[in-house]
Amino acid sequence: MGKPQRQQRQSRAKRGAGGIRKGASKRAKPMPKALKDKLRDISYSKTAHGFVPEDILLDNQPIPPGYVFVPKGNIYITRKCRSQTHDLGSPVYTIYCSTTYKQTGLYVPASVQAAVELESKETSEDRKKAVAQKDARDRQKARELLLKEFPNMPKSDLTAVLNHAFLKGSRRVGRSGKIASEKDKVRLAVEAHIRHVHTEYDDMIRRGLTRERARENIWDEVVILRDSWRK
Repeated sequence: MGKPQRQQRQSRAKRGAGGIRKGASKRAKPMPKALKDKLRDISYSKTAHGFVPEDILLDNQPIPPGYVFVPKGNIYITRKCRSQTHDLGSPVYTIYCSTTYKQTGLYVPASVQAAVELESKETSEDRKKAVAQKDARDRQKARELLLKEFPNMPKSDLTAVLNHAFLKGSRRVGRSGKIASEKDKVRLAVEAHIRHVHTEYDDMIRRGLTRERARENIWDEVVILRDSWRK
C-alpha cells in the first residue's frame, strides 16, 4: 500500500488565517506559517503497520479519547512513546502551546505511556552505566587524538581542552555534531583554547573590539603556538 496523500482538515482551516480559535486574545502572537501549514495537513510516518498518521494539536484543543500528555524533555520516554504508539498502528499527536506555538510534548495512548514509564524506571541504572561508559570512551578517544595531533602540547593545556571543549552537554566545538571530522574538532578546540588562554583576545573583546577584528589581530599568535605543539 502506497503512502497516503496529505489531507487537509477543513475544520482547522475554518479557524481563519491566524489559526487561533474565536475568543482568543487579540494580543496573541501570530502563528508561524510553518505551524499553520502543519495544523492544516495530516502527515504520515512509515511503520511496520504501514503508514500511521502523525497529527498536530494545540494545547487548548481536546485530548483525544484514551490519550495522555507526555511532556517534552526526556528523550528516552518521548522516543519510546512515539515508537510504541506506531507499533500499535495508532496516531501520535505532537502538541504545541496555543500562545507561544512552541512544541510542548506528545499525546499518546495511556497504556503506552504507563508501559514506557515503567520500562524507564526498570532500565534507568543500566542506561546510566551505558552512558557513563560511552562518555569515558569518547573522552579517551579525544585525548588520544589530541596527543597524536599535538604531541608537544603541555599536559595542563591538554587537560584544559578536554575539560572545556569536550565537556558533555556544553555544545562547544569538541561536542559539536555539525563538524564531521574528528581532526577538525580537535584542531578547532586547540585554536579556541589558545585564543582564550594564551592571547589577549578576551581583553580585546572587553575593550570593545568585534570578535572578527580581535580574531584577526591574534591569529598569527594562535598559528605559531598551535604549530609548535604539533612538532
